[in-house]
Amino acid sequence: MRRHLIVEAPDDPSAKDIARRLRTNQQTLHYLASQGLLSLNRRRHPVKRSIRWYIERCSLEQFEKRLVTVGMLATELGERPGPLSKWLEAPGVRPIFSVPDVSQIYERTALVEAMIDRRAEEVPLAEAK
Repeated sequence: MRRHLIVEAPDDPSAKDIARRLRTNQQTLHYLASQGLLSLNRRRHPVKRSIRWYIERCSLEQFEKRLVTVGMLATELGERPGPLSKWLEAPGVRPIFSVPDVSQIYERTALVEAMIDRRAEEVPLAEAK
């Protein structure tokens, strides 16, 4: 009976795939869903019939436009997340959450974007020396 009550997963990506894409963990995704920043749904896998977590594509697109994880920033800049978060805190850029076991999430503000651009410009100069 339970098998028929849960709708099969639509074309939405799984939480596991999104955690890899955002360079974070599934616990962070669940926290973001509890804060209303992502739409997380439990559905059946269409082939395996097991219950899995899926994220709606539209909520993921909205998240990526507005926010960025420290893991995503680290990948873009070729840095490690720990030193990068300390580097961001120096001029006063703080994560929007300060929760244990949840990845640091930053708003894509003009300051963060400017720091990304500045850091991207500094890397070739350092390599040229």
